[in-house]
Amino acid sequence: MPAPRALAKARGAGIQTPVLVMTARDAIKTRVRGLDLGADDYLVKPFHLDELAARIRSLTRRARGLSDSVIEACGMRLNLATLAVEIRGAPVELARREFALLRILMERAGRIVRREDLETSLYGIDAGVDSNALEVQVHWLRKKLGPEAIRTVRGVGYMVPRDPK
Repeated sequence: MPAPRALAKARGAGIQTPVLVMTARDAIKTRVRGLDLGADDYLVKPFHLDELAARIRSLTRRARGLSDSVIEACGMRLNLATLAVEIRGAPVELARREFALLRILMERAGRIVRREDLETSLYGIDAGVDSNALEVQVHWLRKKLGPEAIRTVRGVGYMVPRDPK
């Protein structure tokens, strides 16, 4: 089945997965057709990998209802475009994995994120990390952000509150 038909069929079936079309066809008519059939974005080859990554981040934000590249919760501000973190206006330096963990938690602020989901997102399915690796990351984040920034839900996972208490 040609790609346009597959996309139209998927959208007709109610599938809402974000779709980024990457193709060498650069005619306006082709791009418009792809978007009209349900594509969320269109990228013409050749393209730079940084642009691809930015478009994927954008699609992911929109799919989660986040149109802005800034997430705010519990007195913290996370800028996904610049990878900057502020807590009550003061900049905070985070390691790459700390930033990734905080991003996941802040994107779901006010909701519990299961431990298993966090481990899979941070380390991969078959990473074989130590059993306390996630706790260590949470510990370092709390040292940098304050103990109220991340709550532990015993036996389930972690959460960032929507508003500070």
